Amino acid sequence: MQPPAEVQLRRHAVQSQSAMLSSHLHRGAKPKSGLVRRGALVSRGPRLTEALLPQLGSDAVSFQSGSSRGSSSRGLCQQATLQNEVCPQWREVNHGLCAIEIEGWPASKTRRRCSGHPNVKNHELQQVVSEVRATVREGRAPDTAHAETDTESGDRLARVRGLMRGILARPDAQFANELVGVLGSMERNSMCELAEEEFDSFAAKLLRRALRMDCPTQEEAVAELRAIRRSQGRDESTPCGTRASPMSRLTTELFPAWLDGEVAAGALEDRLRIGMECWEQAGCPTDIDGVGLYAAICLELGELQRVRKAMENLLDAEIDLRLSFQPLFLDCLSCEGCVDERHLRSVEGSLPDLVQRAARLAQRCPAAGVTLRRHGALLLRPTATGGFEILSEGFNHAARPLGPRGLDPSFGVDRTFASAEEAATAGLPLKLRKLRPAQRHAEIHCLLQLPRLEQAVGTEMLVVELADIGPGLRWAEPCSRGCMQLLIRHGVAAARFTDGQGGLHEQRLRYKPELDVPAASYAGTGRLRGDMISERACTDLDEKLQREVDRRLPKTLEEIVQSGAVEAAALRARAPLALRGRCLPLPRRKRRACDVDEAPQLVACRDGLEGKSLAELSVLRRAG
Repeated sequence: MQPPAEVQLRRHAVQSQSAMLSSHLHRGAKPKSGLVRRGALVSRGPRLTEALLPQLGSDAVSFQSGSSRGSSSRGLCQQATLQNEVCPQWREVNHGLCAIEIEGWPASKTRRRCSGHPNVKNHELQQVVSEVRATVREGRAPDTAHAETDTESGDRLARVRGLMRGILARPDAQFANELVGVLGSMERNSMCELAEEEFDSFAAKLLRRALRMDCPTQEEAVAELRAIRRSQGRDESTPCGTRASPMSRLTTELFPAWLDGEVAAGALEDRLRIGMECWEQAGCPTDIDGVGLYAAICLELGELQRVRKAMENLLDAEIDLRLSFQPLFLDCLSCEGCVDERHLRSVEGSLPDLVQRAARLAQRCPAAGVTLRRHGALLLRPTATGGFEILSEGFNHAARPLGPRGLDPSFGVDRTFASAEEAATAGLPLKLRKLRPAQRHAEIHCLLQLPRLEQAVGTEMLVVELADIGPGLRWAEPCSRGCMQLLIRHGVAAARFTDGQGGLHEQRLRYKPELDVPAASYAGTGRLRGDMISERACTDLDEKLQREVDRRLPKTLEEIVQSGAVEAAALRARAPLALRGRCLPLPRRKRRACDVDEAPQLVACRDGLEGKSLAELSVLRRAG
């Protein structure tokens, strides 16, 4: 049976983006720091196609599991065609995330980015592996029994969890990028350039090590290269047989070819096994987040017995899996026979059932233009029998943009203008005349569907957040960017949300109908001044109150989401390449005077440098 026309068009878009990325890589364009720059993913075509699979919807049932390059494990080597209804692949939502920022990694506030997560380098993940292996060699068993109370043990567990997140989400190109930085530092700082004869004998071996989380430092690489040259009777500092910098050819020709060839064969499996072994040696069997990541890695490797044992440990500790993991992951566990079905069934209307329902709503966020901080929410009314009645549902999604905001000279106050033309007439600077992108949060989505806002008095809000990477649920407290303030103003009695540790946190709210939400958020003088999310929320509820005055029916869930369909399509067009930073195509790099195929005047300049000593060349290079 032929798939629907929409799915065919989306598949064609995926193939076009993969072809564009591959052709761009082979044309010679290179990011400033290597194959990956600020989250821009430069990966293989099939891997990119996997990354875009969630956009194809439930009709796209054919996919490639894991990596198909030389792997012998069940989860990595087989290419299967599965029905999503039988075994949904929760891992699809993680493909394509560069994971430059890793959630939960212990770091100071100054190191965290706008997302709240720190930027973690590959060498930090490699250091975690070294520490765990050193602990095992010394015969010291890590004390993880008090992970939540002992700061040192908790940080160690958090780093091991971050290691597994990085292994699950980071592509080969991101590990190769670290080696590009090492080789570039060798060339700039140590005056130690590679010759063409050393590409296969030295650079390829280093790439093989880097893909397996054993990338050497600059000092180690220089010492190793000089030892090789010394053993061959050549000069330790200068290359032989070439006058060109090797970095251009390495990053535009050799590295992409090696990543698709035997050098990278089995690298993903090796990294997954490293993460699995580190958790077995330094993990805690009742740490829900870590056990979920460990089980996810074991599923990738086909180690189902390990998955069963990990889930049994959680069940023995009386941990409810329905309050701990995402629905797609639980479906996958059930399909593989790793968990008994009776542990996943729940009574309709119970809290575990409602949590899973909200989590399924959060799975719609990527299609609506939100790929990080995926929230789902339910507005509930307690019943006399102790259960809950669902009043409305919602999830984070892209919304219509807001107009420019700035100082209006006519009134002497900041205000939002209806259009860029109105802002220009008021004298706003050019950079402030642009439309401002906005996002509508799940809590506001729920309130907008009520027939009348006064019906929110005495209700409860249930909020669930899906982990950006991994199968778990995260701390999902309603944000202070308008959501919590509007819940308080409209009489929501309590907010329940997942705590990331297999439970629900309940926060009672005090009804304050007189609360001035704009002054407490975007229109105030505090840190939320000019905040677009809180302004979008207040504007939406003002429009909702006006609809009630006009006696018009409230918008439905789908109508509200469709109001931002254009913005969501624009955001999806940039995913997954722009999830964590700049996306392709990157600008062409500047040509260097030491390249082989440069202009004639540059050749003359290069020839004029022949015969210079290393000291003279160093002085000339510093002088430009």
